[in-house]
Amino acid sequence: MIFSKIKFTVCVFPFLMILFLYDTSNSQVINDKYFEQNFIPIYDSLVHSPLNCEEAFKNTSLDTLTNKFELSGKLKDQFELINNLDDEYQTESLKSEQNKFALPEVPDGIEIPGNRPPQNGNNPPGSFGYTPDNVREIMEDMNKANIVMDKITVNTEKYKKELKKSVSELNEKLKSTLKNDYEGRVKITNEFLSSQNTEYDKYFTLFRINIVKIRDIVKKYNYGKYLKFPPLRNDLLRLQASTVSNLKFLITITKEFSLTGAKFYNEEINNRQ
Repeated sequence: MIFSKIKFTVCVFPFLMILFLYDTSNSQVINDKYFEQNFIPIYDSLVHSPLNCEEAFKNTSLDTLTNKFELSGKLKDQFELINNLDDEYQTESLKSEQNKFALPEVPDGIEIPGNRPPQNGNNPPGSFGYTPDNVREIMEDMNKANIVMDKITVNTEKYKKELKKSVSELNEKLKSTLKNDYEGRVKITNEFLSSQNTEYDKYFTLFRINIVKIRDIVKKYNYGKYLKFPPLRNDLLRLQASTVSNLKFLITITKEFSLTGAKFYNEEINNRQ
């Protein structure tokens, strides 16, 4: 969790790590398979950042053996689903990096398009020298998609900075509380969670608007199912992988805030006089 049980010294390191989980620049391409997945229903069903400690408490359950809170219910299911999706994409990504531009095997005597040095030397490195008839349209769409992804990246980095600042301010307030001021810490955390709920909703809306644009482009080309030019197909799947990364970023924020709010809420109700 974000906060340590050691006397009011709050450790933010685990939380800061989640801010770096989302990184579109590190999203790998996927070559050997395609994923026909519309992620908008997952966005629309996401459990948002909790409004207060009591709401956070409802997203969790206490492990009596470790005396630590764990995710439960819908949030647990979503967190596991999205992490499994992310693992699947990353696994395929590692495979594809080794043969991203590999030429298909063909019987002897059959010439592969582009399997000769470019005559004019203008083809890009790794080019097949052959692209589908609608390559111009596809490349225009890819350019549009990259612009959209840049917007998502910019908003993500901005959100990270705001989160770091807000968490730092929260930690300072919590460290100033008295040892037995459980109610005071819940009040401080409730104010924090309320403001972060508003921020989450703002960025969620920005992300979803742009993810719909990505979805429409990917869906236009049937998720890359019928594309024969691997680099273009990989570009579509790279966009999907980036979408999963964004989902993971959002659901991890909800997870961390839920575990933190639950801890303080539980301390407060167990020490009521």
